[in-house]
Parts: sequence; structure tokens; C-alpha cells
Amino acid sequence: MRRTHGWQGINPKAAVCAGLMAVFAALAWPTSGPAQTARPGDVGTLGTLLRQLRDLRGVDDTRRSARPLTRQERLGALGPGTSAAKAVGVETDLLSESEITLLLRRFCLDDLTGEPAEQALLEEAMLVAKFSRLETDYCRRAGELIRQFGYEAFAAEIEPTEFAVGAIPTDYVLGIGDELAVNFHGQEPEFLTVEIDREGLLIVPGLPPIPAAGRRFSELRRELEAITARTKLGTEVFVSLARVRAIRVMVVGEVSRPGLHLLTGLSNVIDALRAAGGISKTGSLRRVQMRRGGRIIWVDLYDLYFDSGLSYQLGVADGDQITVPAIGATVAVAGDVKRPGIYEFAEGRRAGSMRQVLAFAGGPLRPRGNDLIQISFAESGGELVSERAENEPASIGDGDIVIVQRRRDIQSGTVELGGHVRVPGRRSLARAKTVRGLLSSVAALKEDPYLPFAVLQTSDPATQARRLFAVNLQRIMAGGQDYALRDFDRLIVLGADDIRFLSSPAVQEIVISRELEQVFPEITGGGEDEDAAAETSLGRRDRSDGKLTRQELERRVAEQRLADARQGRGRRFEELPVEEEEVCTGLRRLAAVVAGSRSGRYSNALRIQAAVSADLPSTELPCPKVFDDFGEILPFALEHVVAVNGEVRRPGVYPVADDTPLASIIAVAGGLTREVDLTRLEISRFNPEPYKGLSDTVRRIVDLNVEPIESVSIKPGDVVRFNPVFTDRDSGPVVLLGEFVRPGVYEIRRGETLSNVMRRAGGLTEQGYAYGAIFLRERVRRAERLGFLRAARELNASLA
Repeated sequence: MRRTHGWQGINPKAAVCAGLMAVFAALAWPTSGPAQTARPGDVGTLGTLLRQLRDLRGVDDTRRSARPLTRQERLGALGPGTSAAKAVGVETDLLSESEITLLLRRFCLDDLTGEPAEQALLEEAMLVAKFSRLETDYCRRAGELIRQFGYEAFAAEIEPTEFAVGAIPTDYVLGIGDELAVNFHGQEPEFLTVEIDREGLLIVPGLPPIPAAGRRFSELRRELEAITARTKLGTEVFVSLARVRAIRVMVVGEVSRPGLHLLTGLSNVIDALRAAGGISKTGSLRRVQMRRGGRIIWVDLYDLYFDSGLSYQLGVADGDQITVPAIGATVAVAGDVKRPGIYEFAEGRRAGSMRQVLAFAGGPLRPRGNDLIQISFAESGGELVSERAENEPASIGDGDIVIVQRRRDIQSGTVELGGHVRVPGRRSLARAKTVRGLLSSVAALKEDPYLPFAVLQTSDPATQARRLFAVNLQRIMAGGQDYALRDFDRLIVLGADDIRFLSSPAVQEIVISRELEQVFPEITGGGEDEDAAAETSLGRRDRSDGKLTRQELERRVAEQRLADARQGRGRRFEELPVEEEEVCTGLRRLAAVVAGSRSGRYSNALRIQAAVSADLPSTELPCPKVFDDFGEILPFALEHVVAVNGEVRRPGVYPVADDTPLASIIAVAGGLTREVDLTRLEISRFNPEPYKGLSDTVRRIVDLNVEPIESVSIKPGDVVRFNPVFTDRDSGPVVLLGEFVRPGVYEIRRGETLSNVMRRAGGLTEQGYAYGAIFLRERVRRAERLGFLRAARELNASLA
């Protein structure tokens, strides 16, 4: 009765890598010879493919002088969807392992086209899968690359010098030709090297002949020690094996090189098989027969992989014959198992239970939640597909395929925390049932978080569509509000630097590009798809159809921005990075949304560009990681911004949730300046009314002396302006030089005259000459200079 073998002591990764090397072993190609024609019945098989490759190798060297395939052409032959980043490991003249794997999988799926480019791929790689007919049949049926298990251990040929390496076991059986080293230590020290003669005797000078052949090395050592103690008083003897005898073993059957092989007395059955070039994939690993005289010993080589049996230690003797019969009944295990492969049933068995078959493959990758698919043959030869339960006592027969599939590949009962937090990642829904429970405390956030606005990504209960919701973390953490979480919800927290990026030139350029269509309608031609429109918004291509190129667009936008800047309303145009790879996911997503939506969708984000241009950063800000990881957050945040300008330290756009306290926005904007007028705070609110088809605009003036700031709230889309206090201080200063009693720099008020300033300076000294005073004004000086330049141009023109 055979034992049910278990998977022990084998590294699955090492086994897979070793198997992959065996699968990708190179064939020995003929250097010349006529092309072979396809035999009937070989159409679409690996044999046809190999003969085609041999034909390619048989062409003269003029074929090799042709232009080699480029990397793009090689990848194109592998089919769509194969990128260089995934299919090419390192840049080399040969195909990478990933490309070869993909090619072999396509062969298993019977998806090879036979095009010249595909054949050139195989020729250039000079590596072809050494498939057996059994592997070819199984891979075509399962649609997956499956190799025969266990044969790679015998693939490497053994060198003759390897037989004499290693320690001599004490149970080694001596034979004719073994040479022993005998060392006498005592009154008469002596060192001898003695060989067991053809009669099997060990003859040591001074001692009687000792029968040695057929005895264990440990027995001979004890007898030699006893004889020495009797015949040589005060002398010790030390014995070791100096040279191992040579033996001849016959290996026949399904091996690469059958015949008589020369081994050593220390060799075992594994060494004999390796000396014969290993077992062919048509041979059996479970019914190896070793004949010694009239005795037959059966060897199951699966004990090497599944058990700590002694089959691999079974030594061979001179004259032994090892026979490898044809492979027996097999079964294939594929899918989500630890070691997929084709396995052979034990001797005398043609079927096994599902548990035994899965034990061959090391068991499923996951202990539970698997679906088992059994593909078997009907009496008519057709294939039947059955679905089995994990614990179902199903019988798996010869030629069957068991495919293990995951029933569900999701993790339920989880929520995720991301963005500006100290430890992002998944959390248990059982312990974090609400947003407040997910954050747990302020310690979960990094320094300088932005609490008025966070994004909760959840799913609609009815449609299961993913949606984004704006939440106010400040109100939630204070206990005034909370939201229940559902499975797979994700909370994304933003930081202050993330919010500043909303006012950056990169974002403004994308938003402005849509608004410029109203000014320059020739920029876009209409009718583009979303990707092309997004590319236009990013300015990634030149137009050859009469539309504006990127350079022309930059020039016009720069002129418009410069004109606004001269009037104190705008700033210079800042360009995006030219390389598309430098644009983060959020900017790409924003460009696609802007290009495909109506003008004015991000009116607040555009309005702030002209209102607070002088306070925006002059350098390009790097794209925050949160907008690169969660690209849809950037356009969503811009839809919820309020425009804050005037007497605040950091004017800009700030996303908010509904009914956010004004004090919160003042805090994140850096506070108010000293010149703010708290009696005339201006809030402009645009209330779209979908059922009326219009937008109601309300402008409100708030006096914070009458209405407490805690009671003032703002909503997305509002524009908040903090007006400065009225002052009679005029632009100055005025400089008095010369014969004044108190010359120097004086600040002035509105409407103040020169005589008033002179009186403040104490008037003129006695030496002052009032009739010769000089009055200089910078504005007049610039106007005169422009007049002189204009006159010079006119004079030059008239002279010409």
C-alpha cells in the first residue's frame, strides 16, 4: 500500500524557478541540412513550430545580414497590450524571460499567428520550450503553461570527478579494487596502502590475510583493530578508504543515453540516472526498476520530493541493471496552487482523491475560498468540465486536469485611510465604523493638516458606483458631525501644501485653457475625444490644420496676462513641464475634465487668478503625492473652492464643505492683515437653482461688530473679499532737499499741497531762493522721456 505523500522541505519558489529553467532549456539546432516538411496531423503542434525554426536556422548566413528586429517590432509581434516595462526585463540582444514566457503562453492558448516576425523572435532568442507531447497536450487543454514535475533534478549531467567526492559511510560495502590506507601508530610506526585483491582478501604485511570483499567497512575496521591488538603489542591501527573501486552499471529504458556507464562504489541510483543523461519526460519517476542478480528493487523517485525515504540513498553495485519504464497515469494541477505541474500516479494506480492530487501541488495558495474545476474525458473522448467543492470526495483519474480558482479576491470588512496621515493604509471596519473612529485622534494626522475639507470615497448603495463626498474634519473631530462608514470606503486627508497647489500655475493653466476658448475660438476644432482634448488642454501637440500651436497659444496668453499685470490684475503665463511624464495623474485628470466640460465649471478657480495674482507663488510647485495617487481628487477639490482675496496673508482658493465657518478659512489663509476693515466683509454667493434653470447671485456685506464671526459660514463657490480700511494716506513719499529748515522725506495725505509740506519742514532758510526752486515728478519724467523717444523716431523717419 502506497503512502499519501505530503509536501515537505521543498521551496516552492526554487522549484518553480528550476522548472522554468528546464522549460526554457535550449534545443540543439542543426547547422545545415534540407528543410523538413510537415507531417500530416502535426498542423498547429509544437513539432511544426520546431521544424519551422530548424528551417530558419538552415538558411545561409545571408539571412543573418538582414536588419535585426527593433525592440518595438519584437514587442509588436507579441501582440497588443505588451509594454516594454512589463515584457522586457533588461536591454539585451536576446529576448527576455518575460517575452519568452508570453510567447509560450500564447502557444498554449494556440494563439501563434505564424507570421515571419514571430518566427524571427524565436530565432533571435535561440531558446524554445523543450515540451514533451504530454506537456503540449496538457497546456493546450488547460490554456496554461504546465510542466512535468520532478525531471529537472536529473537534467544536469554528472562529471566523473563528482563520484569520488564526499565522506565514506560506515556501512559502505567493500569490494575488489577498493584501496585502503592503513596507518600503524606505536613502537614500530608504519603507513601502508593496500588494495583488495581479486580473491577479495586484504593482505597487510605482518598480518594474516583478512577477507574484505562483501563486508561493511566498519566490520573490517573492527577486525583489523582486534588482529593488531593481538599481534602487535602497544600499537594502534587507523584505517581509511584511500581509493574507491570502479563499477559498471547498465541503465536502459526512457533515459537520454541508455547503455553501460562507469561509476564508483559510492554511487547510488540517482548518480546512475544522471550519468545516463537523466530520465526523459516519456519515462516514469515512480516505477524505476533496479535488478541485482535475481533480486528486483523498485524505486519511487517521488520520495525525493515528498518523503524522507531511503530510495535516493540506495547504492548500486557492479553489474546492476536499472530500467526506466514509460510514464504511467498522470494528472495535471493548475491555477492558484503552490506548485502547478503534471504529476504521475503511484505504481498500479490510475486515479486518486482530490486531496491526494492537491497534495502533489502543495495545496492551494489560499486555505479557503477556492473553486475546484475538474476537466476529465468522457467515454466518447470529449472533455467534461465539473465544479467540485473543496471537501468533496471526488475521484481524479488519468488525464484529468484540476484547476484551482479563487472564489473571491477581495478583502471585506476594511476601510482605508490615505493622504496627509502618519500611517496610511487599511483599517478594520469593525473598529472604525465612523470617520471619527477612523481618525481616532489628532495624532493620526501629520503636521499642518487641512481640516475644512477632506474627501470620503464611498459607493452608492443602490448602484454600487463609486462616489466622492466632501466632509469637514474640523466639525467631525469636534463632535459636531460624523459619518458612518461602509465596506471599502476610503478617507483622503489633505495638507496645507496640497491646498496651495490648487493656486499653482500648473493648475491655473489647465483651467484657463478652457476659458480662453471664449476669447480665441480657433484654439480648438471640436469633435475630439477626451484623450485628445485633454492633450490639447495640456498643450502637448502642435496643430498643422490651421489651429493655434502651443507656441502661439503661449504667446497670446502671455500677452493677455501681461496686459492684466500692467493693470494690477494678472500675472505672467507659466508653462507646464514639456515632458508628458512629468505631469501627475491629478493634472491629467483635470485636463480631461476641463476639456470635456462646459466653460465656467471652475469659475472660482479662474477668478482668483486675476484677483490675487500678485500673491501667488512665482515658481512652479511640485505636484503633491496625494493628487498623483488619487487623481480624481484634484478636479473634485476645485469644484468646492471658495475664492479668498483682499486683506488676508495668503489669498487663494480653498476647498470647503457645506456651511464651513468663516473663522476656519481665515485660519488656514494665515489670518487677516492689520489694514482689514471688519465692518465691510463682502461675501458673494452664487446659488444655482436646477429646477428654475438659473443661478441666483447674492452679495452680502457683513459687519463683524454686529454679527459675530462664529455665526458666519460659507459654502463652495463663494467669493470672500476682506476690504481694507479707508485711509487718507496718499502714495509717497515726498523728498525735500536743499535750503529747508528741516529737509528730508515726508509722508503725505490725500489732497495735501506742496505749501503744506513746506510748512511742515519749517519753511525756507534765509539763504533759500524761492524763485529758483526745482520741482521733479517721476511720472512727468517718464512721460517726457517717452516724448523724446517719439520725437527721435519721427525725426529719423523724416530724414529717411
